Amino acid sequence: MPIVIHGTWIPDLDESFVNKGQFFLWFETRDIDTDYPNIPDNLGKLFPYACPLKNINKLIKSFDLPVSNLYKKSFVKFLLPTCDGKPIASLAIKKYIEREEEITLSDWAIPGIELDIDEAIFTLSSFIDFIEDPEEFIIGDDLTYWISITSYVENLVKSEQFLPDLVKNAQGDYYALWKFAGDPTTHKKTILSFTDNMPGICKNLHPGFIAKNLVEHFISVTLDHFIRNVKTSKIIEIILRAFPDYIESDFIKALLDSNIETLSVSLNFEAFYQRFNNWLDSHQKTYDIPFRLCFKLEEPEDQVGNWIVRFLLQGRDDPSLIVSAHEIWQ
Repeated sequence: MPIVIHGTWIPDLDESFVNKGQFFLWFETRDIDTDYPNIPDNLGKLFPYACPLKNINKLIKSFDLPVSNLYKKSFVKFLLPTCDGKPIASLAIKKYIEREEEITLSDWAIPGIELDIDEAIFTLSSFIDFIEDPEEFIIGDDLTYWISITSYVENLVKSEQFLPDLVKNAQGDYYALWKFAGDPTTHKKTILSFTDNMPGICKNLHPGFIAKNLVEHFISVTLDHFIRNVKTSKIIEIILRAFPDYIESDFIKALLDSNIETLSVSLNFEAFYQRFNNWLDSHQKTYDIPFRLCFKLEEPEDQVGNWIVRFLLQGRDDPSLIVSAHEIWQ
């Protein structure tokens, strides 16, 4: 039986104002090994098919996996299918179809590694083109799922569907972040699709998470991190174009910093904060309009004729609905 690599996003459970979390990777084998030294007393039952912490480094190197050595080893509890008091291996679940009523979810402690967002994005992006060996090593459905969301976020960044954001917490501290700023209708549909197709193990942490919240949290964290580490002139151009007359240097510096930190602001920063929010609101209103402007370029019937540009209005919810701007203004 091949080794299966699993993984899921785990948000921080503290009350921090800024979204943070870790990506937990673990390896499922068919070799039962319960030799776990220095186990915390509150772990409970150990999942017997998980690769022990002592063997993870060797496994990563033997399969040349895109995982750096900057990780923390830990145990995480999952609610996993259980029958007759024993956990069911992921590749063996189909054998229990006829005993579906006997299967319950029980918490099992799993050894693995925690990756911070920087290492997580590197690993997930690298796995996009990773070639599996069905006889030796395969990627689990849960890890495949998060790889697909990472790819979606990468495309959002490439298509520049983001804007700077400035948020203020209850204590009056300011944070410079990056947020999604594309078509909200399309984005919501995509999140709903991801939510509906989330493998159960992704949300079956102990305690569990609401699937939609988990997806939105991961997208928020990865989008912000992607943009901070791109640092292209295009990003700076977006800010300069939005505020040509007044630039708060601390704000720009915080947006381009690799880490999210509290802004050190001047006394008149509140005025900039209000102005920024007004600008952000005006941008969002453009997506509240049920149509968008597009154009059609018509080739002349002969080589000497003129090309014609026709301006059209296209429905956001129904792209097939196209009306000429001329008809609207009549």
